[in-house]
Amino acid sequence: MCSEFRERFEGNYRIVEEYVNGQKNGISKKYAPNGKIVETINYKNDVKHGEKIDYMLGSIYCKSMYENGLQHGDEIVYHIDGNGSIKK
Repeated sequence: MCSEFRERFEGNYRIVEEYVNGQKNGISKKYAPNGKIVETINYKNDVKHGEKIDYMLGSIYCKSMYENGLQHGDEIVYHIDGNGSIKK
């Protein structure tokens, strides 16, 4: 098993992804130009699989789950006071 991290850019956003045997496997992190984290998402064999977290102003804004590339279950959207609500 050969693991490596690769960096790429999507516009002004920096993305760091973990690859195993040439495929995305593990966590992918997207950073804003100011260096703050914007998104994390897990991949398995080049397909979204696991938790996805979106951040706003450095805090968790939204959490969702993926299974074999498809969103699975409800999204939880967090409000400024830290309380979450479910969005279907």
